[in-house]
Amino acid sequence: MSKKVRNADRLCAFTDGVYAIVITLLVLELKPPHVAGLDDRQLLEDLGKQVHTFVAYLLSFVVVGALWWWHHTTFADVELRGDRTIVLNLAHILAVTLLPFTAALAGRYAGDGIAVALFGTSLLLSAVSLAALRSHAVRAVAAPTAAAAQ
Repeated sequence: MSKKVRNADRLCAFTDGVYAIVITLLVLELKPPHVAGLDDRQLLEDLGKQVHTFVAYLLSFVVVGALWWWHHTTFADVELRGDRTIVLNLAHILAVTLLPFTAALAGRYAGDGIAVALFGTSLLLSAVSLAALRSHAVRAVAAPTAAAAQ
């Protein structure tokens, strides 16, 4: 593993782009009615059929936004040390990029325990992977500071 200090800007720019794409993919699951000229009752009925998709979208949007914020604050003043940070960041991105797929499953198959479990698992993996990344980044910064203080 390389001990070379790396700039966090490139890692964060890449990750920000992934978060932006994930949020875009989430909203693409929200579909307007395919029939033109619906009256108000028909429109509400059609939208009501998508309520689970809306809920999955809103939950995913909030989680992705919180993950992005947590990632942003983690790397606000951090220099990257070694390849492990990059590997952990890629593992986090892998988990985050599953969210649009699992949110779509949960929205379409809201009564299916497997679809809901997959969605919940991807939410959990996204949070756990970021917690591992954050823990590593904080330790990597604290270790040189502690050594210099002695």
